[in-house]
Amino acid sequence: MVDKTFLSCSYMCALKKSTSCYNYETKGSPCFIFGVHTRNGACLNGKCIPVLEAMKHFTKNTTAPKRTPDCEPGHDYLYDLYGPFDCKYYCKEDGRPANRIDGTVCQRPNTAKKGTCDRYGYCVTHG
Repeated sequence: MVDKTFLSCSYMCALKKSTSCYNYETKGSPCFIFGVHTRNGACLNGKCIPVLEAMKHFTKNTTAPKRTPDCEPGHDYLYDLYGPFDCKYYCKEDGRPANRIDGTVCQRPNTAKKGTCDRYGYCVTHG
């Protein structure tokens, strides 16, 4: 969730299983519609920031970027063929949120369309 808006309207019941059931967010909940019109960014400390801003940070900073995952990602489906939604994922073993590796290409939530969750677990627009 970013700014009280869901990244996805459905989620797996069990992060350890790829064939788990799905749970759905409440119908009418605010959500982001990611995809072809969303601008890409790069992950830095768990935030998806504009690529140029990330490049400036990586060239100016002497501290090494995070290059190892915190844990094995669960089957959270917080991504599509255009990349992950923002820069967090859920750990497979215990379900805790973790940051993606710095520099990972991501979809910036602040550039995604806004919609609402329908009763089938999809984020849709109205009108």
